[in-house]
Amino acid sequence: MRDVSKFKLMCSSFCRQYGRQFYVDEAHSSGVRQLVVIYASGGYGGNPEFVTGIPNSWTEDDIINLERLKAERLAREAANSKKD
Repeated sequence: MRDVSKFKLMCSSFCRQYGRQFYVDEAHSSGVRQLVVIYASGGYGGNPEFVTGIPNSWTEDDIINLERLKAERLAREAANSKKD
């Protein structure tokens, strides 16, 4: 697992299946900021972490809003599946 001690913690998100912490690696060797998502359990495709580049135009609020929108979508999907 990646050492996140030098990364900037953006937010944490918890649900029944897993918890996630969102970090930004502002000093990645590629020169591109990286979004690093660490899963407490489970993970993306079974991996305990997920990493992707962040567009230069994105602000910290854009990153946090991305997580908020995804959480809202997942909540709607869960509510809809209970109706079926």
